[in-house]
Amino acid sequence: MDDTEFATLVFHWLPATNFLKTFAKIIVKLVPRVFSSNGVSVNPTDVMIAKLAGYLNASSYSDYLKSQISHARQRIIEGENLTLSKAINNDLKIITNAFGFTLPKLLGLIEDVVKQHAVKRGIRSKIDYAHVRMVFEGHHLPTGINALEEIGIPIQTLHRLTKRMEFPEQADVDALGQYLRDTQGSWCQFLGSVDQAFIRRALGVA
Repeated sequence: MDDTEFATLVFHWLPATNFLKTFAKIIVKLVPRVFSSNGVSVNPTDVMIAKLAGYLNASSYSDYLKSQISHARQRIIEGENLTLSKAINNDLKIITNAFGFTLPKLLGLIEDVVKQHAVKRGIRSKIDYAHVRMVFEGHHLPTGINALEEIGIPIQTLHRLTKRMEFPEQADVDALGQYLRDTQGSWCQFLGSVDQAFIRRALGVA
């Protein structure tokens, strides 16, 4: 990696210019199947970079998904052999497997390597990928809320909840689960039966 590419990996909070281009090259070398197995070409990397940028810059999880559905519809209109349901399913897998799991881990690895090489190169700039990792890992949810997915509440349901309810800050999964038990009368009024069923099953309540 030359100095120009390395410079794109040196940043704190907001990604440096052209970071996603360098990040995409690293993804292709280390974990290409997280995209290629879900219908996204990794050579060239243009579509993958567009998805990464779209997700990082989206105002919410639902806005990103809506934009991807719009793109998929356009691709179908242009004659691509693709169904809308397949495209949506691929994007949901990418959000869960790539954005929510693989890429945050990869970013942590890259950050450690970049810090080591920055010292060797005499670079004193602060290097911290925490914000970028959280955007991916947190699915655009308030801090900590994404942990509720681990007990079985889908991300889409969590987004509907956070639009209407104020969750306690810095609470662990147990405290968040208890909050949902205590507020069942509230979320039952605006969530559909499917969302309610997911929450009840996750919390073990009737």
